[in-house]
Amino acid sequence: MSGGAAGGRPLLGDGLALTGAAAAGAYLLLGRHAQAHGLGLQAYAGSAYAVAALVLAPLPLVVGAPYLGYPSATYLAVIALALVPQLVGHTGINYAAKHLDTTLVASALLLEPIGAGLLALLLFREQPAPLTVVGAAVLLVGVAVTSRAQAQRRPRAREARAAGR
Repeated sequence: MSGGAAGGRPLLGDGLALTGAAAAGAYLLLGRHAQAHGLGLQAYAGSAYAVAALVLAPLPLVVGAPYLGYPSATYLAVIALALVPQLVGHTGINYAAKHLDTTLVASALLLEPIGAGLLALLLFREQPAPLTVVGAAVLLVGVAVTSRAQAQRRPRAREARAAGR
């Protein structure tokens, strides 16, 4: 069965999603480790963003897309995306990864599609499908359970350190 709403290559999509999840987890763990060993937030973020830019820069050539010739609004949108989500969002995630449990940060990142869906609803009047709403509810419950478990684990870890264990 090919085609359909989900596309004709679901295994490729699943593989890409799994690869993306592993990369995101590695990114959080690496950022936490680097910052815990003395690399400042600005140095880590600057290095990570520079590597990302170098890796992504040749992609238009790979897919046969031009670098220039787009409307001005496109360039403004790219600049806005670089400044707001990247500099504010990802730098905030790196800051949180240094100061909070990585599992909690990764779980909170799962809320991003819910926020995007709410913005789509408010700005574009885009209605989510019923199963999307069910999935969002399941996701919210999962993040709440993870957050609660992390909150309960923190006092026990402090007590163990205080007792010298």
